[in-house]
Amino acid sequence: MLDFLFPNYTCLVCKCELNAPQNRCICDKCAADLPFNTDPITFKDTAVKQYFYKAFAAFRYDTPIVGLILRLKYNAESHVATALAPYAAAVLTSKEQVASSKKRWLLSAVLVPVPLCKKREKTRGYNQALLLAKEISKTTGIPVESSAIIRIKRTSPQKEMTVRERANNLKDAFEITNAELVKNKKIILVDDVFTSGSTVNECARVLMGAGAKQVNVLTIAAVV
Repeated sequence: MLDFLFPNYTCLVCKCELNAPQNRCICDKCAADLPFNTDPITFKDTAVKQYFYKAFAAFRYDTPIVGLILRLKYNAESHVATALAPYAAAVLTSKEQVASSKKRWLLSAVLVPVPLCKKREKTRGYNQALLLAKEISKTTGIPVESSAIIRIKRTSPQKEMTVRERANNLKDAFEITNAELVKNKKIILVDDVFTSGSTVNECARVLMGAGAKQVNVLTIAAVV
């Protein structure tokens, strides 16, 4: 009963106890030191057409964000998505990133998480991009369309690949399930990390081919 009436939370970064229930994830001190991103996010493959319009990221892929994303991705710590998604949502709705007509733009947008292959998602038990999209939706009110695009080919891990190898690895990896879900809509692709941009660009290519009006990208972090 005492735990219910007076809940205590632990900061995801410094592990210190948080006594304020309105800040359940990251303490003020750690939040102030997070590696917020101020750089433009660019597609790294200059030899391939860019299909997404713009890309946004809340943080640079640096400490402690790297560790938090790995915990979300491999340790099933869904509360990390709860902690980090509002920062991504804030980037999406900020005056600096979106034009003055942002409210109208957001009302017509749909959040689409980058899909995992079925086998990988079954092994992991979840798709971290979907967890993030759902949390971003809670803050922005933008609906999530999780079934619009699926991954039909299991690709090799891309960590050690060059930009060109990543593009070849992702070729024909995604498929639209129902074009009506994306036709004439402004899509916000959601993922955890923007590295080279190859994955989101291939998703954007497929979405645009199915009739999407525009595709933007939103990630928690970016390698800049």
